[in-house]
Amino acid sequence: MMPAHRQNLILERLERQSMVRVADLSREFGVTTETIRRDLEQLSDGGLVSRTHGGAVATEALHHDRPFRDRSTQRLDEKSAIARAVVEDIKPGEILGLDASSTSTVLADLLPDVAITVVTNSAAIIQTLGSRPNVTVIATGGVLDPQTMAFTGTIAESTIRRFTFDRLFISCRGIDPNRGVGEASDELARLKQCMIEAASAVYVLADHTKFDRRPAFQCATWVEINTLVVDSKAPKAAVDAIKQLNTTRVITASS
Repeated sequence: MMPAHRQNLILERLERQSMVRVADLSREFGVTTETIRRDLEQLSDGGLVSRTHGGAVATEALHHDRPFRDRSTQRLDEKSAIARAVVEDIKPGEILGLDASSTSTVLADLLPDVAITVVTNSAAIIQTLGSRPNVTVIATGGVLDPQTMAFTGTIAESTIRRFTFDRLFISCRGIDPNRGVGEASDELARLKQCMIEAASAVYVLADHTKFDRRPAFQCATWVEINTLVVDSKAPKAAVDAIKQLNTTRVITASS
């Protein structure tokens, strides 16, 4: 296993639990404790973890959001399956909203070059769709966060309020089977609330790791979400609980 892959797995573990221990990681990955210590030192240098005696804990920077370049290379099979499950719903002539999530970026890559309009706060999606002559791309503008490659703030929110989306595709930081979906910051939650208010149909695209995270700032309740699309690894108990609310269609995408 390459160090970068192992370090990403360590970060994913820290997003789900309060701390990791060197000895446990050494056994799990089949490497020496010195190798794990070097991994943690590199992650500490990047500001994502803090070293403790015998292990590490996540920093606020990790809980806020992972860099887009990291998220965009993770769980691509699951994200592609989720995107394929909804791309056929899209019809020529529609106005779509896409957020700056890595799953929405995968969906953007699968969009056909037909007469649709895409409104997005994602710099990556703007670049992806810029070469498709039949797709009209509208950027929200706003303040660009270099970590997430997302435009946020009052300018982005004002742009979004000028549209009505036929379909909105977003992801989230975490899922609460009872309350709905949420984000890591109030700023991102406000932006997605604006997008949801502007949409006729709201799709939440969420791989199984979203169920391991308790969202800090709520974006939407299940009443506001028309369709939840998950991968086949999503926890059955949580998915069944959402289905029993009878407010949201749930699609399980197969890889």
